[in-house]
Amino acid sequence: MTALTQNMRTHCVGRLLIDLPEGSTWKPDASGATIGGIKLAVETDIRQERFKERVEKRWREVEAIKLDNYRKRYVRPSERHDPTANAAVFLYEFEYIDGPNLQGVWSKDLFYQVEGYYWADGTLFKLGPALNGQEKIAALLPRLYARKADEIPFSPGLCLNGGFVRGYYDLGESEEVSWG
Repeated sequence: MTALTQNMRTHCVGRLLIDLPEGSTWKPDASGATIGGIKLAVETDIRQERFKERVEKRWREVEAIKLDNYRKRYVRPSERHDPTANAAVFLYEFEYIDGPNLQGVWSKDLFYQVEGYYWADGTLFKLGPALNGQEKIAALLPRLYARKADEIPFSPGLCLNGGFVRGYYDLGESEEVSWG
């Protein structure tokens, strides 16, 4: 053991716990992940009022989307769901697509975009947009937690800058983490 490794401090990075010499710092500028095909971005130091303003502004933008790129009207108006006081999920750009599905069977399927927002303790989580991802976003929302930079979680999960996604790695779920 050297003087450098006598006093170590544990840092949570992604799904790893890494011991670094005391006094070392780990300071990512931003972080994000893609979990099960859903993009997740994390912003810290966001006041609750600012979160609500941003969600309302984005909802007005989504609500105003009426036509696709070919000037064809979407089949349903945009929808907003507020599962908790600090969460919002938007569904928009509803359209039917006629054609063969992955099994080659001709069908008329409904497609739409989904995006979600969640705020906890000064941390904003943005999920999506994702095609037909309502169930996946709904499943991710209760797994999101704000996390201090030096906080080591007590359960398995994915550490991000300012955030934590609770849960074991699921082999059926693709996962990618990026650090800026």
